[in-house]
Amino acid sequence: MKKILFAFCFLLSLSQAKSQYVIYPVVSEDNKFVISHLNFLLKHDILVFSFSSDSIFLDDGYYRRLQYHYFDDPDTIYPLGYCYRQEGNKVYQNYKTTNTIIHPGTILYDFDLEVGDTLWREINIYQGHQTVTKIDTIAMEDGSLRKYYTIHCDTENFDNHWIEGMGDIELMLWGGNCSIQDGEYFSMLCYHNNDELVYINPQYSSCFQLATKSPDGNYSKIFPNPVSDFLTIESSIAIDNVLISNISGQIVNAEYHEGKLNTAPLQDGMYILAIRYKSGATEYLKFLKAE
Repeated sequence: MKKILFAFCFLLSLSQAKSQYVIYPVVSEDNKFVISHLNFLLKHDILVFSFSSDSIFLDDGYYRRLQYHYFDDPDTIYPLGYCYRQEGNKVYQNYKTTNTIIHPGTILYDFDLEVGDTLWREINIYQGHQTVTKIDTIAMEDGSLRKYYTIHCDTENFDNHWIEGMGDIELMLWGGNCSIQDGEYFSMLCYHNNDELVYINPQYSSCFQLATKSPDGNYSKIFPNPVSDFLTIESSIAIDNVLISNISGQIVNAEYHEGKLNTAPLQDGMYILAIRYKSGATEYLKFLKAE
């Protein structure tokens, strides 16, 4: 009798644990993703992405269309062809032009994956495997704990990072491409649900970063450019920190101290210097490393 009672209690506890498991929806009109976008011409914008309130039926279900507005112009909404739907912890992506469905729904994210599991990606011209190499836990601003995935892309041999209920923090909702976006750089600054701040990217000093430029167009000047060893940064206002990325948008390491950036370890090529000021503004400058 005791064994039967123990087995019943064990099964009941498993059932309760399952019922208490929280699914964090990616595809919801309540979600807003604030993105720093830098294109290959070094034009920088702060964009706010969200999902449409209405859904459309494509070939395998009802999808919500991805849309965005510029941070300083919330009234002008730009709908995109990318559409998404979610079933449990699986997020599906589709793409629809005015009259044509480009490809059927494919799994973009699966937050039930475990270490070693693999997703086959076939989106437009991008094909290959994404493999889960590590799963950590990250604490959000609202106190929730979510899965933090490290995903290895075999097509271009680099790692992406997913957060449960948010998606890819480097490539946002294009993470399934497993590819840098043709020289464009997307980085998630923060994420809101029901207008409540849930996540701030720790690489950034604030959520919304809109730089007000001086009349000459810059707060700072850098020299020499091209540079072989130390790049000098002279600024008219206080610098908080600097971040360097290559032209593909990948973050690279370089030591910065008291206005000097050590570029000696960097490979020759073009780089983007993001200067973050204590005022919260961010300025982007380009420099060439050449021996």
